[in-house]
Amino acid sequence: LDEGYEGLTRTIEVLDHLGIAHTGTFSSSETEKRYLVMEKNGIKFAFYSLTYGVNATYEASLCQDVPKHVNLLRYKKKQFSKNALKRFWQTSLRPGLKKIYLRRTKGTIIPQRIDQLTPNSYDPTLLQQVDLTISKAKAESDILVVLLHIGGQFNTIPGTFSEYIFHHLSEQGADIIIGHHPHTTQKISTGGGYSICLFSWS
Repeated sequence: LDEGYEGLTRTIEVLDHLGIAHTGTFSSSETEKRYLVMEKNGIKFAFYSLTYGVNATYEASLCQDVPKHVNLLRYKKKQFSKNALKRFWQTSLRPGLKKIYLRRTKGTIIPQRIDQLTPNSYDPTLLQQVDLTISKAKAESDILVVLLHIGGQFNTIPGTFSEYIFHHLSEQGADIIIGHHPHTTQKISTGGGYSICLFSWS
């Protein structure tokens, strides 16, 4: 969510203008259906896209209504400081330095990110909403595909948090789960109680 609410709505407008189907983010907080159903060769596919979270620096631009605009597993309210210098750091300097760092380190060895299950890894209330959405999507489709933005960047092996969420979504009825975010390939699992799970398909 690098460009805040304005970037979110602009992206949706462009996709709609080009006739490209999309889901996972919503310009209106009143959107009730949080997934997309498409039919191909007589088979109905439901696509449900969600993320572990969004860039905290930009959350305040959504007026604290991030869960209404993005399918989330975790949300921490973020407010910009009233102090002008601190606000400049939050909204401009820090994001700018991060972009420079990422550009300069692209293609080099970057430390793996933590992906461990902790009490703060997800919001139980939001996870309950996810379960409810999966139930609704299953009722409208033959195959449910969950597109999951999760996992530590550059990790070649899923952490306990990713494993837990994949297990949970599978138990709730997801037929196919496609993970992305680590920017590297990880394992594919079809056994042990899983659906077809691609932990990272980057």
